Amino acid sequence: MTIRMDSLIRAVGTALDIVEGELLGASTNHGKRISVLCGAMGKALGMDDAEVSGLAVSALLHDNALTEYIFAERMGNYHDPAMKKHCEYGQQNMDELHFRADVKDFILYHHEWADGSGPFGKRSGQIPLGAELISIADSLDVTHHLQRLEPEGLSFVRALVAENTGTRYGTKAAEAMLDILDWPMICSLKDEVIAGTAERAAPPWIASMEESSIFGLAGFVGRIIDYKSFFTRRHSTQIAGKAWLMSGYYRYAPQDR
Repeated sequence: MTIRMDSLIRAVGTALDIVEGELLGASTNHGKRISVLCGAMGKALGMDDAEVSGLAVSALLHDNALTEYIFAERMGNYHDPAMKKHCEYGQQNMDELHFRADVKDFILYHHEWADGSGPFGKRSGQIPLGAELISIADSLDVTHHLQRLEPEGLSFVRALVAENTGTRYGTKAAEAMLDILDWPMICSLKDEVIAGTAERAAPPWIASMEESSIFGLAGFVGRIIDYKSFFTRRHSTQIAGKAWLMSGYYRYAPQDR
């Protein structure tokens, strides 16, 4: 059996947007907008379908560890104003999804600045281009709420990108953003149309049910559910573990198990 991993992951992305809104008051469809922008930049840079798909999915899930990060804060496990743990947890989750293209450290370094003043002190050129693309899209949407941007605001945002090239944004990422950030793109990011735009942003990702990416995604979703609330901590993963042991006892076939 095969499934459309891109469709399934978009559903997960929607759940993340809802959780982010509930816990942090973030604007709706933030992950989808970052995915659309990154997919467009990837295509403009000449990436192939697998690379665009990996980038767009990484962008959609760039905040995937927010629930784990917030849970750790509630438990008093650390104080991390620079959000390092958010990035580290997020990358660990992404590493389980087994993309067709290399997306290593796209999430780990998505809060870095080109001049090295980000949480890990990495400069442009020391981090993957995918991380820089997610970073510029993320920062612009968080700061300027691109789904509500007016025509006069677009000129301001474009000028800001140019002004911050080399300090906040890497040159290649900034040039790619300026290449795709026009008024039709802004219109495609509005809440009433973003679902369709996001669906078209990346090529289809077809996966076999036997692939390890399915198990990785299941564990990933379980952690989002479990860490959303103190009362559900580890519940999903513990039930999965018990089901695994019981199905082994009753000698289920590996796929059924």
